[in-house]
Amino acid sequence: MSALRPSLTGSAAALGAAAVLASCSLEAPPARVDTRDIVLSAATARFGPVAAQFAQLVPSDPAIEVLIFAPAPGRPDWTFVTAGMSSLPMADGARAELVISVPEDRYSGPGTRAGSPDDLDPLALLRRLAQAPHLSGAPLAPPQTVDLGRDMPGMSALPMSAVILRPLEGPALDAEVGGTPLSFYRVIPIHDNELALARRAGGYTLLRRLDDAGVPRVVSPGRPPVTP
Repeated sequence: MSALRPSLTGSAAALGAAAVLASCSLEAPPARVDTRDIVLSAATARFGPVAAQFAQLVPSDPAIEVLIFAPAPGRPDWTFVTAGMSSLPMADGARAELVISVPEDRYSGPGTRAGSPDDLDPLALLRRLAQAPHLSGAPLAPPQTVDLGRDMPGMSALPMSAVILRPLEGPALDAEVGGTPLSFYRVIPIHDNELALARRAGGYTLLRRLDDAGVPRVVSPGRPPVTP
């Protein structure tokens, strides 16, 4: 804000001060909304009843809870959905939550860690990703890739250190916040050279390669990369 000119006095000074204050752009804080019930309703409509839910032991802003859905007929995998990421809009005004699925034989159930040493920890991964747009100010949306690094908790043993986002498959979930759609994005771990392809040719190019190769939309640590 520019300083007031000392030569202005009396009513002129008051008018000058008012003009300066009026010209200041005071950014309003983002609209915080409790979206848990909205997320829960949409997620249970798609994935069935919640098997377990995990809140963070260490508080964050926004607080990120993870809902866990057990395997069911037609969906032989454990599904994890964040609840809380959408309570604050991202920098572009969008609200979103994240989804990741782990094959049934690679997760031992709520209250345990991943089923084998080469698996990731879906809870740690989702919480890190869900906090990222609020900490960095950079929105998350498909087909964005995120390089998590080898030191990411729960991913250090994986041959993958990055993820790509894609829209959740199937009909759009019926969820909105104040007229703004609440989106759900699927998280797919990717190899280093797949990350390089996305950076070089774009995320949609990588998604097409993954689809052409028949890569499942669940965590597949042992799969080969789709690009040399």
